[in-house]
Amino acid sequence: MSQQPPRQPSDIVLVSFQPGLDTVGVRALHEHLLEQGLLSTLLFLPDFHRPGPQQIEAVARFVRNREAAIVGLSLMSKDLLGARALTRRLVRDGVEVVWGGVHPSIDPEGCLREVRRICVGEGEEALVELITHLQGGRDPGRIPNLWCRCPDGAIRRNALRPLRHDLDSLPMGLHIPRRSWVMRGGDEIAGVDSRTFRRHARYGGAIHSTISSRGCPHRCSYCCNNAQARLYPDWRARYRSVEAVLLELEANRRRHPWLRMVNFHDDCFMARPRPELEAFCEAYPGRVGLPFIVRSTPRDLDPSCLAMLRSAGLAWISLGLQSGSDRVNREVYNRRSTSADFLSAARLVHEAGLAAFYDVILDNPFESDEERLHTARVLAAAPKPYFPQIFSLNLYEGTDLLERARAEGLLPQDTPSGEDYHSYHPHPLNHLVRLACFLDSSTTERLIEAWRRSPDGAAFRTGLALARLWVMAVAEPRVSLACIRRAEGGSWLAALGALPLYMAEGGRRLEPTLVLFCSRWQNRPPPGGRPGS
Repeated sequence: MSQQPPRQPSDIVLVSFQPGLDTVGVRALHEHLLEQGLLSTLLFLPDFHRPGPQQIEAVARFVRNREAAIVGLSLMSKDLLGARALTRRLVRDGVEVVWGGVHPSIDPEGCLREVRRICVGEGEEALVELITHLQGGRDPGRIPNLWCRCPDGAIRRNALRPLRHDLDSLPMGLHIPRRSWVMRGGDEIAGVDSRTFRRHARYGGAIHSTISSRGCPHRCSYCCNNAQARLYPDWRARYRSVEAVLLELEANRRRHPWLRMVNFHDDCFMARPRPELEAFCEAYPGRVGLPFIVRSTPRDLDPSCLAMLRSAGLAWISLGLQSGSDRVNREVYNRRSTSADFLSAARLVHEAGLAAFYDVILDNPFESDEERLHTARVLAAAPKPYFPQIFSLNLYEGTDLLERARAEGLLPQDTPSGEDYHSYHPHPLNHLVRLACFLDSSTTERLIEAWRRSPDGAAFRTGLALARLWVMAVAEPRVSLACIRRAEGGSWLAALGALPLYMAEGGRRLEPTLVLFCSRWQNRPPPGGRPGS
């Protein structure tokens, strides 16, 4: 029998399905509701993608104990299976369930087949109005941003309210949210205090996750920003002030002196206007002083800005190659960056002594074998060490790329959501692309030539097997430690001290290598993209 926390009335229970406890969006929504004087409770369900009956019943009891009028589920497409199972159970208890987050915004029609009410777009004011309408016995059917499936099956599509531009008016993010709980182990739900947070958050809770903007200046055809730009004609990057960001970081560092790093989840941190980057870099070292992580694109990586951020404390940077083919990047992904741009940026990152993650997309039905081989070449040529983030192409509802794939017959009209975009197809060329991140150019070229001579031949199969053994046993652990050393300012002693914080997360990142080692080497074309978000 699972332990249940004591009764604690709530106006709304917000549910996050994301791994770890550092998801930014739903925590910000939770803090906004509390600032508006509402009793919001935040429940983290990090292992709920395929929930068992006991887990579902534990959440149902938790909701009953809170006597909540509304349960809000924040979900991405990969969370669909868990959200569907939980919704069906809560509806049996007469609970008003609302879905929000990325997936309902990009696939509202599909979500309304599963739940009666969804929030499309930004949710702060819509949820406040929904709660107050229900508390006052008023009809919530006309609230902007809320869509509803009526009893007769018709869909009421309410208008969107304008995008919020004054992001400073929202409350600052708290590292450990108030009134929050987490399901841990099997079906036990525990209150989140400092000890619980550090046990269940990624990297031992030592990294504060925040975001200094909303939206993205780019329109990559596979990205949820592409779909959201269809909702909002003025969809673009909107920024919090530098002062508001610094105040948040200062406050959280005072409360939690054990913090070691800040992770900015902005889609493209370096796209922020130059004067604001300069103001940030000037003030950050004295007021915050923690190493930090940012994301960028190769063409947004300006050498002088990179040097400025490095001096301010930049430790990790994430860049997207996606494909080594300029045609694929330009004509399929709608990305301006070329492989030459990526290699130039990678050299700048290496020379700056930064630790790096480089993103690559596999399982692209629009990409030829030769283009996949060129991706391997580009990754082998990039200065090492760096760590690859390998993704399987997931086609999001509402994006240009999904429409193109359907129009060209590259996937069925109706495809199941909920796939894991970290799990790519075990095709030898996919494995070769990943191995190239740890191999030199000459070794990679020998494997490519062996593939061309005979994909089924002994030379290629033996070479690939030896390469994967070497990568798993030697190269990947060595690269991981070398990247940590760079993030720790070049000190081996500091890297060894930080190693325990990375080990749990590192184990998850090593999973593709273990899959590579154990999987059958099937020489068949990779499948088309799998939807998710």
